[in-house]
Amino acid sequence: MIEELLESRKNFREVAEKFTSRKLFLLSGSWNNLLNSVLNSEIFTQKMILTTKFQRPFLPLFIIFLVFSIAAYFMVGSLHADEHYQVLEFANYKRGLVEAKQLPWEFGARLRPAIQPTLAFMVLEFFEWIHLSDPFLQAFLFRLISGWLFIYSAFRVYEVLVTEFRTPFFQYLYFIFTFFLYFFPYIGVRFSSENFSACFYMLAFASLYPIIQQQAILTYKKAFEIGVLFGISFLFRYQAALMILGLALWLLIFHFTKLRYWLLMFGGFVLMIGIGILIDRWFYGEWVMSAWHYFYVNLMEGKAASFGIEPWWWYLSMLDFKRLWLINGGLILLILCFGIIKFKHPVSWIFFPFLLIHFLIAHKEMRFIFPILVYVPFMSCIAIQFLSNKIKQPLLLYAGLFVFLIINGFAFVGASFNVPDNSNEIFKFIRTVPDKPVEIHYMKNDLRFLYAQRWLKRHNAPFL
Repeated sequence: MIEELLESRKNFREVAEKFTSRKLFLLSGSWNNLLNSVLNSEIFTQKMILTTKFQRPFLPLFIIFLVFSIAAYFMVGSLHADEHYQVLEFANYKRGLVEAKQLPWEFGARLRPAIQPTLAFMVLEFFEWIHLSDPFLQAFLFRLISGWLFIYSAFRVYEVLVTEFRTPFFQYLYFIFTFFLYFFPYIGVRFSSENFSACFYMLAFASLYPIIQQQAILTYKKAFEIGVLFGISFLFRYQAALMILGLALWLLIFHFTKLRYWLLMFGGFVLMIGIGILIDRWFYGEWVMSAWHYFYVNLMEGKAASFGIEPWWWYLSMLDFKRLWLINGGLILLILCFGIIKFKHPVSWIFFPFLLIHFLIAHKEMRFIFPILVYVPFMSCIAIQFLSNKIKQPLLLYAGLFVFLIINGFAFVGASFNVPDNSNEIFKFIRTVPDKPVEIHYMKNDLRFLYAQRWLKRHNAPFL
């Protein structure tokens, strides 16, 4: 890599000496000083520094994989009941372990995309084939796979966006933000539709962005593959259509190229929609358009609103401004700064329309906005880089950044060992009790026992 760096500088010197005018020489005062300053500038060498030093950061990535694996081990249970009742129980239905009458109402409404339950079905069948039948170990492996997919997808996005940072300092800062913001272990190890949809969208974006930046050539094959990845993202969670539409509008306005490439991309997307319909046909046993059912039942019939209506500012109110006011408040300000200075950037067109529409939708849950949180590291670091150039004495900015990283480090460790649902301990206890059925006494509205209560009711066990 060092030889390539020297050769590139040599070629640049020859071209510059051939085409640089005498006027430029006079303005600079010294040709050698001018040439050396260009060749040694961080702007010229930033990509080569990245290639020689950070292209394959095996040790940092090993540490990240290890940390997320530990988080997958400790984060037992589910962040939301849908992770279990609309994925794993759907899969167990196809395995003949659960009856249709025991499934949630979404099964009868035919509005759940079957791609993730089908994936879970295949993985569970493989686990049984290798005699790995412990459900708690299976759940851990699902979280582990999810975390590793999240790391790979996030790193792919990091690789294509890091070139927008001028100095190694901000490149390293972006790397830290990409994997070590405090909420990423919490959302990255979930076997949820939000996480898998976000991961495949990141893979599609990482394939498309170098083409947007004219660092790669858009071929027919590449266009089709990008469309397929966007289609998979959509099948895992239909709300991904908002991110896809935002990016499509940006491409149409700012980067429209030959129509046949976009038709191929659209063709890959449509192909995955067709495959999704076939998967739904196999899973439900009849021809259904689950995407239409999802839209019609939740929005047209107002089923989603029946689970609660929140004001537009609800997402902001759910942030912890008591203990993490510096982190959450700082991130909000940095995101707003990015939206102002980079409103023409494709990330802005992915992030802000998606967030705005979810502000307007009556029923809100924090998990709904998880897919766009993966772009917060890039937006924040771009804003910090901009502010560092605009502030005459950025010492206060860097001092605040240092405190931010310290607090975030503690929050990251806390999030990595956080248990969102400890009802698994109840299930493990029930399994060891020799006398069945089991009678459990619990406090009303105690969420720790809510999932256990639902489980016992579905399996005809009395729950007192």
